[in-house]
Amino acid sequence: KQLRDDRLSATPLFDRKDFDFWIFKFAELKHSILSQIALLQITSFQDSKKSSDAADAIRPLCHEQLLVWNTLLDQFEYLWLEENNRNWLADAKRPLLDKIEFWSEMSARVEEAGHTDNLPEFTASGDKFFTYWLSADFFALNEDDADHDFLRPEGGELRIKPSAVGYYVRPNGEYHSWRKIISQDLNRVWLEDFFQMDSVSTVYTSCQIVASADMSVPFEFISSGESKVILNGKVITYKEGMSDTNVVSLVEGRNYLLLKHMRPTSGPWYFSFRLPDEVVQHRKYRYYVED
Repeated sequence: KQLRDDRLSATPLFDRKDFDFWIFKFAELKHSILSQIALLQITSFQDSKKSSDAADAIRPLCHEQLLVWNTLLDQFEYLWLEENNRNWLADAKRPLLDKIEFWSEMSARVEEAGHTDNLPEFTASGDKFFTYWLSADFFALNEDDADHDFLRPEGGELRIKPSAVGYYVRPNGEYHSWRKIISQDLNRVWLEDFFQMDSVSTVYTSCQIVASADMSVPFEFISSGESKVILNGKVITYKEGMSDTNVVSLVEGRNYLLLKHMRPTSGPWYFSFRLPDEVVQHRKYRYYVED
């Protein structure tokens, strides 16, 4: 049975621009999920392979993500300019630029890690204080932040091993990469320089201490607010507003240091950490100690 001509129409059911927009939004959602899967794969490669083998496995993932997000950025700009002027384009495309910047930095780190026959030059840590950290920040909760484990979705404070390509989940479900912070002050880190005091209640900072052998070394930790020091999954100190000098046991290889900082009720927000008796060299957030 043939349809009558009056049942057919050349008029689209919806505007082509709307259709293109929803195709873009579906693609953006799809690749946001695939990016998280890629991060999980990268973390797995890091844990199971040598640095050179891991670099070979991770490199194509980074290149693929860069290609995808640059393509989505081009599509977004085209769709935006079809409907709007350029006045707000820079702000509107910022989330896409952030993803491109993230994968670009990761790709650069992978290229660096892949050249094991040409190791990067290490630099001495200024006056032995640790000034380069990875960080994660969280908003205030109704419960006691000191006892709340914000990192529970990633295995918890005692199990997490932060890295520059790792991520964490905020209570609202948003995924965030660990953010690098570099102090310009050689003997302390002013957290208020990196985080808004009125919106952030708790900050984690993390680094790796790479020891040439098993050893026991003194450490000095100063904090203006309530803090927790965790090394290799063990709570070393947990005090409010402290200056603590103690001895810590390092194992040969990587040691994961995690500091939890609660915002003080008044005054500046800062901390400092060092190994006062050791000659320390560092490459970004990795600090090297020789026996």
